[in-house]
Amino acid sequence: MWHKIYTFPYTKILGRLGCRACSMLTGIGSAERSWGDVKHIKDGKRSHLSGAKTEKAAVLYSSSCVQNAEIKRQERMRRGEFVDDVHWSDEDLALKLGFQMSEKEIQLPRSKIRRIKAYVEDWEVSTRKKKDAENEARFLAKYGNIVMYDEDEKRWIRTRQDKMKFETKGPKNNRGYILYANKLGNEEDDESEWLEMHLELACDILENSDLEGFKIIKKGEEED
Repeated sequence: MWHKIYTFPYTKILGRLGCRACSMLTGIGSAERSWGDVKHIKDGKRSHLSGAKTEKAAVLYSSSCVQNAEIKRQERMRRGEFVDDVHWSDEDLALKLGFQMSEKEIQLPRSKIRRIKAYVEDWEVSTRKKKDAENEARFLAKYGNIVMYDEDEKRWIRTRQDKMKFETKGPKNNRGYILYANKLGNEEDDESEWLEMHLELACDILENSDLEGFKIIKKGEEED
């Protein structure tokens, strides 16, 4: 990290060499985080999961957390709240050092279009009332971090990508996983300010939206 800040921006070779030669090995932190994911999964009725199932569920949950963190970091960068000038990137790892530095061939990634089905799918109907870390991760992968306009309330909102509510009270049709959302520009961590949104409402808004970077697939339409 020291070389990334103080030598990398000002040298051609020494900074990159220092980043590689002086980087610390991964400590016990990753193991502790992995164990935390396991404890999140083996909870309640799922405390007797086999080792193989626990490992698969932990991998899915950990991958979801990493993706959510990356999306949040990119969003902070977009808003100018965070500058990514100290992180070791894939480009740095792929670079081959030599005494004579040559120009790097960098292929810019194509802009990704996020495809989303604007209706409650069959798998959602069967899993929305089953509280499970894997189910929550699947719902967040589909509905998380979407900016949409609520025509009824005349406001822009963003669905949260890190947490959902699991409702156990009220009418049966309203029980199960519910989305959390924030007013755009008001993404505080205070849960009392979060908005609640049922999956059907989110799909209804998405179906009538034209969002940049999204391919909205309505029910009955075939996906390209």
